[in-house]
Amino acid sequence: MIFEKREPCSNPKRFSLTSIFSANQEKLYVWTDYTSGEVRFTKWGNVPEKLYTTRPVARAFTGNYVFPKPLNCSKILNYGPAAGGIGEAGAFKLMTCGERIDALIPYYGFKKRGFADKVIGLSPREALPFVERFVGQFAPSYASLFTLLTMEVPEKCMDYILLAVELERLHNHMWVIHKLSADASQKIATAHLAAMTEELLRLNLHVLGHRYGMGFMRVGPIKYENFHSELNKLKKEFFPLAEELLNSRIFIDRLQTTCTIEHSSVIKHDVIGIPARAAGVVRDARKIGVLKDEYRDYKPPVKKYGDALSRLRVRIDEIDKSFEIISNLSWEDCRPLSMLSKEKDGFHYGFIEMPPGDAFMGVEIENRKIKALLIRPPSTVLYHAFAVGIKGNVFTDFPFALDSFGIYFADVDSFGRWK
Repeated sequence: MIFEKREPCSNPKRFSLTSIFSANQEKLYVWTDYTSGEVRFTKWGNVPEKLYTTRPVARAFTGNYVFPKPLNCSKILNYGPAAGGIGEAGAFKLMTCGERIDALIPYYGFKKRGFADKVIGLSPREALPFVERFVGQFAPSYASLFTLLTMEVPEKCMDYILLAVELERLHNHMWVIHKLSADASQKIATAHLAAMTEELLRLNLHVLGHRYGMGFMRVGPIKYENFHSELNKLKKEFFPLAEELLNSRIFIDRLQTTCTIEHSSVIKHDVIGIPARAAGVVRDARKIGVLKDEYRDYKPPVKKYGDALSRLRVRIDEIDKSFEIISNLSWEDCRPLSMLSKEKDGFHYGFIEMPPGDAFMGVEIENRKIKALLIRPPSTVLYHAFAVGIKGNVFTDFPFALDSFGIYFADVDSFGRWK
């Protein structure tokens, strides 16, 4: 891979800082224009200190987090890696004066499983089972991004890929809303949302061959005559329930103004995905990523207040759009992609919009073997965004704030460059 060697631009007018990867004795910087889809790569040595000020998300990519100067009353607390409220191995360090959270630093590395290491030297077909297991919640997205970058996929299979990605979005969004409902002790709604999430996972099994869509590329579509009727039933159940939650003052009070990330903070911190769109900034890889031709005239739902409630409302609107997209797909003529796809040599890169935000991947293939792999998951950026938004909130806001992002430590731990 040959990239321009230049000092990282500290204040690009159009480009967001997508990632920083270690590249031997240098750093590889990835910049993205979310309007045009243009991606730029630059190389430089150590990260300039000024970049941490002008582009604070750089700390998420280097792990170079520092607390601000403490007040006289400040205490430093460790939360995790095994603690109530965190559903997986991960940790935070908090600075507080009593009940208010003055600063937060996320700590990663508890879920590194080495799947990315295993793909180097393999063919794309051999590597795919490892890629889709980076994090089970987003298996179809990782598998689709990797496949579309490394293989020539027949057009008749694109609807099948879109089906898998949108089913993934449905069950992830439903599960996030279920968690927020549970945080607010809305027990009846919580039970209904958990049941609907389970029904979506069973639909995955019926048409993709796995509850989380693992292996759907190799299995090919499975005929299930009741698919659309069962999906429509879930749609009819979901929206009245969502309306009840949005009309519940107890529920809304816990989300409104919680963990607010304003428009200006989205720009400063290079926030992506749902938190960006919830603050009125349209950053959506469905417009620039590997599936942009399939999404065609898709208009991302946008809100303006940037709080947990706005993120919830974006998810509800996206659920509506996902139901609509799936209802117009036709995937019966697709066959297992492992049989139909032709592998590609060279360096290929791109984005896909996962449920919380976009993932970036770069793959270098030489003689049909993977030589290098770059991955920037959405959670890497969004844990940083969570740390920005939670500042000034109180401890009872913590679960509502964190759960509104729908992110995972396991996802962060797939971040990096391998060769």
